[in-house]
Amino acid sequence: MKDPEVDAVCIATCDHWHGLATVWACQAGKDVYVEKPTSHNIWEGRVMVEAARKYDRIVQVGTQNRTAPYVQAARDYIASGKLGDIPLIIDCIRSRNKPNADIEFGHKSAILIHLANIATALGGRRLVFDPNTEQITNDEEANNHILRKREYREGYSLEGGGVRGT
Repeated sequence: MKDPEVDAVCIATCDHWHGLATVWACQAGKDVYVEKPTSHNIWEGRVMVEAARKYDRIVQVGTQNRTAPYVQAARDYIASGKLGDIPLIIDCIRSRNKPNADIEFGHKSAILIHLANIATALGGRRLVFDPNTEQITNDEEANNHILRKREYREGYSLEGGGVRGT
């Protein structure tokens, strides 16, 4: 992260490290390509979005399905040049324009999975989610799952936008 020659990083760790690594990269002035799922929970995803915005970084979430036959056919069509120029993450890094799978998009799509996991963990309860506040409004116990911040090992913290601990 300290190497000034490095402009961008690819986060391909286990998903429970995506949040911390993405925030650290943003703090270090690096643009990020992070594999899906974006985050381990909803709170962590929001911290990632806030770090990308605060440090003005390009953060793209890997939402592609590159091996499907229809995707391969589309790739071949794009490569033929019939669609003109198609921007890639490197183009977004150079132009500072947000990619098509910006961190906000990745965070919001991961919320659906997190909510399903919370509902399942609580016996299939019906949950009412407010997308503006990113809170569950009808079930305090379920909402505590959103607010729960997981503990990292000693010396690592996502509090305060991912500032490293000791």
